[in-house]
Amino acid sequence: MRCILFPLVAYLLGLASVVSGQISSVSGRVVDGSDQHPLMDVAVIFGDGKGALTDADGRFAINNLEAGTYTLRFRFMGFDERQINGVLQPGQSFDLGDIPMNPAANQLDEIRVSSATASYTANYAGSNTYLSPRLVRESRSMGTEELLRQVPGLNVIGDMGLSNRPNLSIRGSWGRRSYKVLLLEDGSYIAPAPYLGPGAYYNPPIERIEAIRVIKGAETLLYGPNNMYGVVNYISRRPPAEPEVMLKLSGGQRGYATAQAAYGGTWNQLGADVQVLYKRFDGFIDNSGVEIFNLHTKFYVELDKKQSFYFKLGYQQEVNNASLSAQTPFTFETDPEQNPFDADEFRSRRYSLDVIHKYAANEGWSFTTKVYGADFARDWWKQKVALVRVDEARAYLGESIYMDRYRYLDELSTGPDDYVRVGQVINGREATTDSKWNYTFAGMQEQVEKNWNYGIWNAELLAGGRIHQEIYLDQLLQNDSSRWARSGKYTTDLRYDLLAAALWAKYSLSTGRFKFTPLLRFEHVNMVRKDLLATSRQPVQNPDNQPEFRNRYDVLLPGLAMNIRIGHLEIAEGVRNEGSFFTSIYRGFIAPNDQFAFLVQENGVVSAPQPGQELNMKPETSLNLEAGLRGSLANQAISGQLTGFHNRISNFYAAGRGEIFQSLGQVVISGAEAGLDFDLTRLAGESRHQIGLSFNATFLRSRILSGELRDRELATAVTHSAASAQELVNMINTQNGVTAYTLDGFGQEVPLSAPVSASDLENISAIAFRFGTDGIAGYDAPYTPPFSIHSRLSYRYLGFLAALEYHYLAAQYAEYANFETESADGSIGKLPGYGTVDAQVNYQLNREKLSWEFFIAGKNISNVIYRASRLNRVASGIFPGGFRQVNAGLGLTF
Repeated sequence: MRCILFPLVAYLLGLASVVSGQISSVSGRVVDGSDQHPLMDVAVIFGDGKGALTDADGRFAINNLEAGTYTLRFRFMGFDERQINGVLQPGQSFDLGDIPMNPAANQLDEIRVSSATASYTANYAGSNTYLSPRLVRESRSMGTEELLRQVPGLNVIGDMGLSNRPNLSIRGSWGRRSYKVLLLEDGSYIAPAPYLGPGAYYNPPIERIEAIRVIKGAETLLYGPNNMYGVVNYISRRPPAEPEVMLKLSGGQRGYATAQAAYGGTWNQLGADVQVLYKRFDGFIDNSGVEIFNLHTKFYVELDKKQSFYFKLGYQQEVNNASLSAQTPFTFETDPEQNPFDADEFRSRRYSLDVIHKYAANEGWSFTTKVYGADFARDWWKQKVALVRVDEARAYLGESIYMDRYRYLDELSTGPDDYVRVGQVINGREATTDSKWNYTFAGMQEQVEKNWNYGIWNAELLAGGRIHQEIYLDQLLQNDSSRWARSGKYTTDLRYDLLAAALWAKYSLSTGRFKFTPLLRFEHVNMVRKDLLATSRQPVQNPDNQPEFRNRYDVLLPGLAMNIRIGHLEIAEGVRNEGSFFTSIYRGFIAPNDQFAFLVQENGVVSAPQPGQELNMKPETSLNLEAGLRGSLANQAISGQLTGFHNRISNFYAAGRGEIFQSLGQVVISGAEAGLDFDLTRLAGESRHQIGLSFNATFLRSRILSGELRDRELATAVTHSAASAQELVNMINTQNGVTAYTLDGFGQEVPLSAPVSASDLENISAIAFRFGTDGIAGYDAPYTPPFSIHSRLSYRYLGFLAALEYHYLAAQYAEYANFETESADGSIGKLPGYGTVDAQVNYQLNREKLSWEFFIAGKNISNVIYRASRLNRVASGIFPGGFRQVNAGLGLTF
């Protein structure tokens, strides 16, 4: 409690006379006693009658009170209950100021949601970004990718529109399906399998998310595998302080609609929340509709002052006409919404479970036990694709198929570089293929925390261990009878098993302005692959002696962070500034997944294993450094975080689609991030009207230092335009370190003698790019734009909000060969930069137990349609992004 509160309450208690019949009021602001951040939805109860809930700034006001003695109680799940006694004079409006509530000893991080509007938290050892509940609610995003653009250092690589399968890149990581970013929800894994299958084929709907925290720097070592670049933790709604029903409806263009219902509350020591969500969208391009049903329940109970229990159960079902087949330059320029693949169908379902028990023992020790698990299954039927010249499409498809979905090509003038993707035709019928995946993972972890005090030194220990298991079934089917076929012949049937053990520790030692934090993580991984289809063809094979490939590896990851508090500086009367300097160094790793773990490498050269050969593929590792400043000026009217970073990645193998480092590489990615927030009205001394400006910018520089990359698609699968073919020929003929290979009479690859011409490309089997001092220098990693910015200008008055956002992303390369020109199929070529503008208007009205809100949001109101990515290269081509979208909605809570 702020020191001013004690004399004020004492003064009130000393008042002897009370004149009844005149109306009084009491107000204040409730904050977290551990970090002074505001607490939202705290139940404030006046005597046995009136009450209120704190808003996003932690503020409350209870009006129409009769003068006299009162008791004010503050209740909030996970915090010690607070009580204030006092006396109100007739007609008095009394402000209690800041009222701190202390976290309960048995509190769990999984139910703690800060309503702080600051975009960072000083409690983390390294850089971090916090997207607050107010920002999440007011942005009216259609998906999490849209919201995450506001995070410095994070690049969203678009492909399918609603972030059901987000493509997130942090500080230059390969972004397809967020493979190299650790995704969590309430601290638990959400990838189908964090080690074997880290691709984000599940993502929580934004409607269920209350806040998002992105963590970078050495503290990522506490969270799990794939900690080289950063961690994204989605934070779902905690149980409300008072029983309530929430109903929300929204709708918009292209059949966009959501319906959400929730019931939750707190009854004594029990908190519960149940949410149901239905969501649909016809998609930005033809034949790309999606339907989602999501159900989540969360229970939290304080068993006593020392123990708490948490239970969370989740289910999601999705049906999506998702297609990997995208645009060629011709179709993108003609009609970017065109998609003829109407039979592609993605179906998935996911179950998840978290059970947590925390015990706060004596002398500051606490023990947290967590059991978790998830089961994810997907079935993705896709039409097989062929690339044909536009003027040859009718002859290839046949009259019936052409007239059904391709007749729009009739009146278009075409040239020799104009191609279109169509369904592959076999015996007059369109063929299909099915990818069936089933992932199951489960684990148990124990974590211990303890605080000490040694005179001027304070120490904090956090240590834990985890046992984790994964099973992955990978099946592939094919059918050539109809594009609508939903059964076929198995061509792949693989089973993967993984058992991992992890230990981690963080020890913080602080005194005065200085804090030192060493960290350590150890991982042991044992994984096995079995070819069940091959075994089925050997009926005498003993089931206990099936042929298998096994890989084991250990990785030790140390880290060190340091924080120096610059201090609380009063540069003028009543004007305070505060800040800190932070820096960290740590070793990160990316776990080799099912595609890369079962290989062998000898002297840095990677190859497929021979029967009986021992596997030795190890993780990609990195040395990561960062340093920065964060803090606030002018009583938090200006706040922000500035960070510089340098990541050096070794043992680099997993590059892009169709691109692998056959000779393991080294890559350096460095840059700077800035995230700044301005409360313009606080600077001007205004309080009722609020004008805010937030701004973030990222500067990236990437360099491939060494390694040899083999690209088997550039000449054999890419359909070149005249310009891209000539650019490739120039690379081969003039670039030291670029070598083209062809097959000799024995089927062996041999170098092709230079110079080559465009007509020689059809004889090339592969192209090697050797990076380093004796080869290519100065090439960028793909999807590392040199510059990006995002800004948001907002105006608030009472319950009204209007906001305008601008996002800009500079041009970026889409492959390691750094092509400037675009191929005829759209699979390679530099992606031009683009800028978009969004706008939102919200209005919220609170009346006693009833709260309602209305919004209208315009996405990309300038309708800038851009080349978002080429993530699947020859399999897809150009994924278009942009498209104007206007949505509106209504919410009611009572």
